[in-house]
Amino acid sequence: ERAHALGVPAVVLFPKVAASLKTPGGEEAHNPEGLIPRAVAALKQALPAAELLKRPGVSHGDVVAIEAVGAPALAHFDAEDAEAVGAQVEIQARYAGYIDRQQAEIDKTRAHEATALPRDLDFAAVSGLSNELRGKLEDVRPATLGQASRIPGMTPAAISLLLVHLKKTGAPLAKSA
Repeated sequence: ERAHALGVPAVVLFPKVAASLKTPGGEEAHNPEGLIPRAVAALKQALPAAELLKRPGVSHGDVVAIEAVGAPALAHFDAEDAEAVGAQVEIQARYAGYIDRQQAEIDKTRAHEATALPRDLDFAAVSGLSNELRGKLEDVRPATLGQASRIPGMTPAAISLLLVHLKKTGAPLAKSA
């Protein structure tokens, strides 16, 4: 944990095996209670392969080459397809956080798509809206947040300001008909 906190991506362990445990077959290296398997299990638990892929300069090939991680079952793919799958896995791992945030924003937008805007809503009272957007909202007079979001130039931030204003003023957030 200390090495990881200092930015050291990996530590190679060379345990000293007691002479009484040494055998020609090296069975101690496979002992689940031995140092190497315990360290590998701790590292796998502390730093999953997907986390390794988020690091700059680490590729899918680098991660599957780590014996403790192991290569996924890509044997049934030809080399070109296996490379494409590896590239997709890298992309998914690297951008998972961004994708999750975008999906949350999409879900939030969909949830409020049909939220009705009061017919007498005073857009000048919505703090934080630019004069340009206020003017567009006054001209169009959208019936729902979804309609407001489709006005050219309308930003997600402006829609959030409208939603905050509705909540602050106690306007019902009931869905439109």
